[in-house]
Amino acid sequence: MADIDLLIDGIRDLEKQSEKILHLTANENRMSNTAKTFISSNLSERYYFKGSMDSLVDFNPFMVRGLVSIEKIAEEAERALAHMLQVKSVNLYPLSGIHAMICAIAVGTNPGDIVMSVDERAGGHFATKTILERMGRKSMFMPLSIEGGIFFDYQKIAASAKKHKVKAVYIDLMSHIRPFNVAKLRDLLGDQVKIIYDASHILGLTLGGQFQNPLSEGADILCGNTHKTLPGPHRGLLAFKDETAGIKANELMAGKFYSTIQLNSFIAVSITLLEMMRYGEEYAKQVILNATSLDRYLSSLGIETRNHEGEKRNHQVHIFIDQKDRRKVYKKLLENGISTNLAKLGDNRDFIRIGTQEVTRRGMKDSEMKIIADLINTSLSDKNIGEEVLLFNQKFNKIGYSFDDK
Repeated sequence: MADIDLLIDGIRDLEKQSEKILHLTANENRMSNTAKTFISSNLSERYYFKGSMDSLVDFNPFMVRGLVSIEKIAEEAERALAHMLQVKSVNLYPLSGIHAMICAIAVGTNPGDIVMSVDERAGGHFATKTILERMGRKSMFMPLSIEGGIFFDYQKIAASAKKHKVKAVYIDLMSHIRPFNVAKLRDLLGDQVKIIYDASHILGLTLGGQFQNPLSEGADILCGNTHKTLPGPHRGLLAFKDETAGIKANELMAGKFYSTIQLNSFIAVSITLLEMMRYGEEYAKQVILNATSLDRYLSSLGIETRNHEGEKRNHQVHIFIDQKDRRKVYKKLLENGISTNLAKLGDNRDFIRIGTQEVTRRGMKDSEMKIIADLINTSLSDKNIGEEVLLFNQKFNKIGYSFDDK
């Protein structure tokens, strides 16, 4: 049997290493200490059933202990989420982004339906096609142009949907910087095709009112995870444009698509949503300002970025490295304490995918984006700057836009 102490020590070492890294990944974030406190709560060992009255839940004949304080914070978090998305029906119970995807597909479509999603070559989620097919749906991809970039031809998408009798369009963008034109697609599709929008990457920006709200633009269902631009734990959520449809969907899911909802992370995401209600606008504005600044500073150093000047953008910055050894580039960045993602779209150009959401929550602004651009540029020139990155990173230990500031 393995040395258990050695295994545990390895995890503790990894925790220490993570604190030293400048995290610029587009798919991660930092929780507030207020929210993180409850991740180790002993409530994680307990069940929660919605409907607590006085300390009991009576399903007759099944009766269980009620958790009134959980009920109260859940109601506040649901109310906050519904307000920020301008809807009346939401669901905070999915355990992850993939679970939220499964729930959205299950309540928005039926077995045998054709569902159109985004090709991986255009930045679509790698799991969507497999999940659709394993759930008895038929999967097809949106027609797209990859000449000189990724461009969605909404007329062709609508025509293809009509030709193949598509029942739902699932928009699952992972590496997109500009908004997807949901309103145009809705107009072209009419009301017979459901639009499900996976907002995992942009959710915090949407809740802060600084990026598109797919539901107000015509999407029927919004789903996503809660740990990217929304700086919560690894969970998922859903929201519904139509209140009646949302109530029916929630009734269908209750007790069938989840049982335990993992109370520790449920409390943490509830706190995070309440933080977004109070600080989300300021936070989302700064995330986008930082992405714009970082892009500009990188370009001024002669680094080629995906150009979105003058366009509404989100938290992502893309640096093209197609003339370099991608493994060597990534390894060098990590050796220097800089964590990013590497990706490739249909134009076959390798790029570094950066997100500004985590460094923003740590208090970094324009002047820090200039420093980060210089650090990346120096690292790309194959120099060793790990100590410099560490010293810079150690200056930002607080989590802003949170109840930690109280």
